[in-house]
Amino acid sequence: MIQGLNILITGATGFIAYNLAVKLSAKNNVYCIVRTSSDTTKLAINKNIKLITYNGEIADLYQQLSAIKIDLTYHLASLFIAEHKMEQIDQLIDSNIKFSTQLVDVIVQLGCTNFVNTGTAWQHFNGNQYNPVCLYAASKQAFMDILEFYIQAKNLSVVNLKIYDTYGYGDERKKLFWLFKNLAKTNASADMPPGEQRLNLVYILDVITAFEQAGIMLLNKTNVVNQTYGIYADNDYSLKELAHYFETVTKSKLNLNWGVKSYRQREVMVPNTFLPKVPQWEAKIDILNGIKLLVKE
Repeated sequence: MIQGLNILITGATGFIAYNLAVKLSAKNNVYCIVRTSSDTTKLAINKNIKLITYNGEIADLYQQLSAIKIDLTYHLASLFIAEHKMEQIDQLIDSNIKFSTQLVDVIVQLGCTNFVNTGTAWQHFNGNQYNPVCLYAASKQAFMDILEFYIQAKNLSVVNLKIYDTYGYGDERKKLFWLFKNLAKTNASADMPPGEQRLNLVYILDVITAFEQAGIMLLNKTNVVNQTYGIYADNDYSLKELAHYFETVTKSKLNLNWGVKSYRQREVMVPNTFLPKVPQWEAKIDILNGIKLLVKE
């Protein structure tokens, strides 16, 4: 268990980092970096979470963080775009490379050597050591390459956690189960691809446990750490199977028009789970129980 520390978290207005911040704030001082444009309503409710506003300037970030002795940093902030448009390139670079590099440079200067970074399984299209599915995945790899400098030259210890698919109660991201819940509620229909692509889904409570375990590894280190792990379950399922499970648990009928839409360019048909899992961690919540938790009132 992590307790009594000063923990820095980025991306806490997003689903995963928000849940991590809430969990860790019960026994730690949690500081969340947010952008000036971020909706911080949910975070502001928690008195154990303090907000640090990022305005794009590294000097300002340094000044704010210099008042904190940071023990552990969780970096989850990123901009996800599955198929980017030309005008979105600057946003991807600013979020996934520029801000990330400013952050790590500042914390290293301030003496924090424990850094949990978040990557994506989409860095490994077709199971290759590196083959980005999209520009988003390429930007995540670019920052991992930048991190290598800080590991080698500045003795930064890093655990990279590569996420597959995640879901859970309170998830407002417009992903698969968000769609299913809305269709079940409204009885509307949706055009879908053929539905044979497979997803590896991990429930949010298990995801948070993996992040906690990565932090414990860093806090207990005796030498510089540079490790990469995957967060994935033992089983994966096709879109059609997941629709069936959702209907079974919720006793509903989804109006899905399979095969109307085409697969995306470079669609991941089967998730490659060749990465080692986080040591002493397993996904414990299976898909049926996860859906039950997901749809609870």
